[in-house]
Amino acid sequence: MKFTHPLDYYRLNGKQILWYMNIGEDQDSQASNYFPSVKDPQSEKIVVQQEQQLLFLARPQDTVFFHTMPEQAFLDYWKERRLSLPSIICCDELSQVPDLARYTVIPFIVSDHLLELKRRYPHMDILAPDLAVCREINHKFNTRRLMEKNGFNVTTGYFCSDIESLEHAYDQLISAGFSKCVLKVPYGSSGKGLKVIDNERNFRFLLNYIRNRQTNVDLLLEGWHPHRLSLTSQLFISEYEVHLLAVTEQIVDPNGVYKGTNFTPALSQTEAAEYREEILRAGELIRQMGYTGVLGIDSIIDTNGELIPVIEINARLTQVTYILPLVIEQKKRYEFVESRVLVFNSRADLNYEDYVNDLSEVTRDLPVEIDLYNFCKASGAFKNTYKLFVLVSAHNSEQLKKARSLLDELNTKMTTAVH
Repeated sequence: MKFTHPLDYYRLNGKQILWYMNIGEDQDSQASNYFPSVKDPQSEKIVVQQEQQLLFLARPQDTVFFHTMPEQAFLDYWKERRLSLPSIICCDELSQVPDLARYTVIPFIVSDHLLELKRRYPHMDILAPDLAVCREINHKFNTRRLMEKNGFNVTTGYFCSDIESLEHAYDQLISAGFSKCVLKVPYGSSGKGLKVIDNERNFRFLLNYIRNRQTNVDLLLEGWHPHRLSLTSQLFISEYEVHLLAVTEQIVDPNGVYKGTNFTPALSQTEAAEYREEILRAGELIRQMGYTGVLGIDSIIDTNGELIPVIEINARLTQVTYILPLVIEQKKRYEFVESRVLVFNSRADLNYEDYVNDLSEVTRDLPVEIDLYNFCKASGAFKNTYKLFVLVSAHNSEQLKKARSLLDELNTKMTTAVH
C-alpha cells in the first residue's frame, strides 16, 4: 500500500505548512452538562503532549508547533531511525509564533478559537473544513438520521426528549435482549459524549443525575451490539472525490476504552469489499455536504457478521492519521502492525530513554520491533502519570501476542517502581 500524502491534493501557493495539534479544543462541550465529570489537570497535560505525533505526518520542509519540547533523546531516537524531522517551533500559544501570517496552519480540529485567531491574523491561512459543516457531521443524531434516510444499517436505538421517553427506551432495549446500552449526547468524541450503561442500577443513577440537572433532554439511547470487529476508516475527501486512506481495527476493553489500533484487521474478502463500498458511499454523502479534508468513521461488524458501517463520524484528523506513514513503512517488512496505548501511575521519575532501555531489555529475545513514538508524562506531588504510545511490528500472530504480554508485564513493573 502506497501512502499518498493528503497535502498532495492541495495547491499551497508556496506557503510554509505549520502543523498544530489543538486536540484539547472541542467544537461543543455539551457532554459535561449530562454526565458526571471530574477535572484532571494531569490528564490535560498528557493530552497536550500527544502533539509529538505530528512529527510522523509532517514533511521535512514543514514546521510543527509544540507547546512542550520533546526530550532530545526522543528526537535522536527517530533521527537514528532515519526519520527526516521537520522544523520545530515551541511556545505557549500559537499566537506567539513569529510571522504567523506566512504559514498555512493545519490543525487537528477546526474550532472557534482557531477562527478567532484567523480574524486577528487575516493573512494566516488555515487548511481545514468549514466549522459549520464539521458541526453538522459531528452531530451524532443528525448523522444517524442521515444514514437511516439513505438505507444504511444502524444500531438499535431511540431518540429521547424527556425522562419518560428515556425510561421507555431503556425498557425497550432490555426487552429486546440487550444487556448493555450506550447513552449519547449530540456532540463529543473519544468517548466524551457517551456513557456505557451495564446494569439497571447505573441507569437509575444516571437518570436521577439528568433529572436533577436538566430541564431539556436531548439524548440517544442505543443498545450495545456485541461485536467481532470495531473498525475505523480514514478518508480523505477532496472537492470532487472520496479516497479511502486506511482501514484499521480499534482495540478496546470491555468498557469501550481505547487501548490501541490494529493496522492489519482480520477481514474476509467479502467483508472488506462490503465495508469499502459502504464507507465510500457514506463518504460521498459527506462530500456532498461540502466537507473537504481528512475524517474518521467508526464502524462495527457484530458477532452475527452484520456490518454497521457508521457508528460515529469524527470530522477532523485522528491520531491514527498522523502515524500512517510510519505504519506503511513497517508493513513493508512485517505482516502484523499495531499500536498500543499504555497508561500507568508510578512514583518512579522516568524519562524517554529509561523506558526505551527497559523495553529493549524485556523484549530482547523476541524477534519483533517495538517503537515508542509518543512519551507523555505529567508530574504530581506523590506520583507521576504516564501515557505511552508504542508501535509493535511482528512477523506472526504468536510474536504479537507475546509482545502484548511483555508490554503488560512492563506496565505492571513500572506502576510499582520507585527510583
